[in-house]
Amino acid sequence: MKIDPKHIDEVFIKRFETFEVTPPEGIWERILSSLPSNSSGTLFSNPVSLATIAAMALIALILGINIINQPNGSPTSKKQPIITDKAPGTPENIVKTITQASQTPITTPPEQSGTFGKQYEDITISQPAKKSIPYKATKIRFTEDLTQKQNEKQGIDQGEKRDVATPVYFDRDKCRNRIPSQWIFGFYFTPEIIFYPEDNIQNQSGYHFDLSAALQYTDFFIESGVGLNFSKDKGAYNLDYEKYLGTYNDVYEVTFDSTENGIVPIYHTHPVDIYDSIKEIYEPTNNRYTYLEIPLFLGIRKQINRFSYFFKAGPTFSVLIHKNIPDVNLDEKDKIIKFDKDQPTRVNTNWQFQLCAGISYRLNKNINLSFEPV
Repeated sequence: MKIDPKHIDEVFIKRFETFEVTPPEGIWERILSSLPSNSSGTLFSNPVSLATIAAMALIALILGINIINQPNGSPTSKKQPIITDKAPGTPENIVKTITQASQTPITTPPEQSGTFGKQYEDITISQPAKKSIPYKATKIRFTEDLTQKQNEKQGIDQGEKRDVATPVYFDRDKCRNRIPSQWIFGFYFTPEIIFYPEDNIQNQSGYHFDLSAALQYTDFFIESGVGLNFSKDKGAYNLDYEKYLGTYNDVYEVTFDSTENGIVPIYHTHPVDIYDSIKEIYEPTNNRYTYLEIPLFLGIRKQINRFSYFFKAGPTFSVLIHKNIPDVNLDEKDKIIKFDKDQPTRVNTNWQFQLCAGISYRLNKNINLSFEPV
C-alpha cells in the first residue's frame, strides 16, 4: 500500500519510526516542509468567490419578488365543453366530469351546420367525421362544469345559465384612482358676544342655529347650509315732555240775552288741556333682531384616529327678516316737547367673510362632536 505523505498521522509515523524518544534536531522543520501550504486562503478572501455568491443572492432575491407578486392561483386552462343530451336546469343534469379526447388523428368533417345561442350552442351534424362512430342527427348542448363549491362561492345557482365565454375583468387602476367622497350633515349651535367700543354701552350676547351639508373629497370639502342668527343690543330714548293733568272750560266770550225776566248773560267756553311742568326722561330699550344666513365654505380636514381637525373659510350672506324695538311708554295725551333716539343702526343685508378652525371627535360611525371657534 502506498503511503500518502500528505496525511499528518502517516507523516509522523514515517518520520519517527527510526528515532528514539528524543528526536534529533531539525526533525520539526522537515515535518513542516512535508505538510501542504495554506497559500490559497479562505473562500471569502477570493474576489471571484465573493462575486459569485453576490450574483447568486441577487438572482434569488429577484425570483422571490416575482413569486410574491404573482397572482394567486394557477392560470386557467381552456376546458372542453361537455356534451349531454339532457336539457340543463336541474342539478342532476349538470355533468361533473370532463371527457378526455381520444388519441385518434384529427380529421375535419366535410360539412357541418348548426345554430349558436348566447348561453348554449345547438349544433346539428349532417355527416360524421372519419374514423368515428356514426350517430343520427342529434342536437347537443354545452353546459359549464362548475362544482357546487364554486357555485356557492360565486353566488350562482346550479340551474342558472352563465356565459363563460366572456371573462369579467376588474379594473383596479380605475378603482385606485377614483376619488372617495362622502356627505356630511350637521346641526350647530353657536353662542356669540357683541362688543361695543363705547364704555357706557354694555356688551350683548346672541346665538345661532345652523343646518349644514358638506361634500368631502379625500381631505378637502365644500360646505353650505342655512341658519338663523338671533341677536340683540341696547338703545335708549331721551325726551322732554309735559304730563297731562286734565282739562277745564275756558270762557272766551260772554253775550247777553233779553228775556221777560230781564237780561241773561250767556258764557261761551271751550275745553283746555292742563299739563304739568316739563319733565325730562331717559328710557333704555332692549332691541332684538333676527337674520337669515347662508354660508359657503371651502376647507380641509385631517383625520387622526377618532380625532380630526379642520380649517375652512368663505363668505356668508345675511338678511334681516325680523326686528323688535320697543316704543316709549307714555300716555297718549302727554305732550312730547323733545324726542331723541339713541339706537344702534342695523343694516338689512350684509356680506361677511369668515375664517374658522375646529376639532371633531367621532362618537360612533355616524355622529361627530365638533368644537369650532368662529
